[in-house]
Amino acid sequence: MVQIIEGESSSSKRHRRTIIRGANRLSTLPQHILTEILSRLSTVEAARVSFGSRIWMTTWRLLPNLVFDYSQFPNVVNKAHSFVRFVDWTVAHHDESDVKTFELQLGPTTYCEASIKYQWVEFAIRHNVQKLVLHGRVCGTQNLANSIFSCRSL
Repeated sequence: MVQIIEGESSSSKRHRRTIIRGANRLSTLPQHILTEILSRLSTVEAARVSFGSRIWMTTWRLLPNLVFDYSQFPNVVNKAHSFVRFVDWTVAHHDESDVKTFELQLGPTTYCEASIKYQWVEFAIRHNVQKLVLHGRVCGTQNLANSIFSCRSL
């Protein structure tokens, strides 16, 4: 619902102004346009924007390009642990739609257990990833090569 209120300003000159209250105009856009808007942001920025609205949260779960860059992650206490938790949370809450790009740029001090990294790659493969970029120390590679080479979408 949109309300249009016309009135006069409190300044000495009388100006007419229109105030629009009510619906968020972005919320009325089609889903594919909302997804396009969010996909132009970094994964971290898109997550920040999405926490403010149910519509944006739904849209964030559809993002086709997931780029996790440790160097661009906010400086917080236990940065490496927070980064790993963010990637885990993102892959756990992404819907079942395809992922075009899954990129993981790890920092020199990022520590991940082998099973976690394997889960991230498996997520990308299950979502028909077309571009997979892994940069950094990869633990537990014994099954990683088999998964990557058996992926039909790469």
